[in-house]
Amino acid sequence: MLSPGDQARCNDFVFSQPFYEIVDGFFATRDSGLMSVTSYAGFEGKRICRPEGYTTGVLDAAGLTAPRITLLRGSDAKDCFRALAAGEADVVSVDAEVGDAAIAKLGLISTVGQNPQLSTIVSLHVIAYKSNARAVAMLAELDKGLMEMYQTGEWYDIVSSALALQRQRQ
Repeated sequence: MLSPGDQARCNDFVFSQPFYEIVDGFFATRDSGLMSVTSYAGFEGKRICRPEGYTTGVLDAAGLTAPRITLLRGSDAKDCFRALAAGEADVVSVDAEVGDAAIAKLGLISTVGQNPQLSTIVSLHVIAYKSNARAVAMLAELDKGLMEMYQTGEWYDIVSSALALQRQRQ
């Protein structure tokens, strides 16, 4: 079952081809035992924080919905990790790269880590209202250009350069 926001996106929007894939992970305190869970059922009964603006589709697909879990919505990833550190959340569900950066910035590396057993690959897309014929046509052009960039290797060069720059800043 989709969340109302995800259902609205499916009903009202058209999606581009995937632009980028991210690894979505689950983070917990190192002493909680949740880093060694090998099944999503191990998170049942837990308070899972997922930042506002992040789809709950990852949780929905894993069966991690109310009443099986309590969903908390932090304003951003750091807010979720602060809740985890304060004992107000048991698990943080977020893009692994974003999570690693937030943990480092908050000085939580020694106490918080990512569960290496459970992660999901999520595609990022550009979306447009289905009712806007011009936007739908623009998405088709965007997809065409993206395919050309994939074929020439230009897209991978751009992504690699951006990731290298981001790592330098961390």
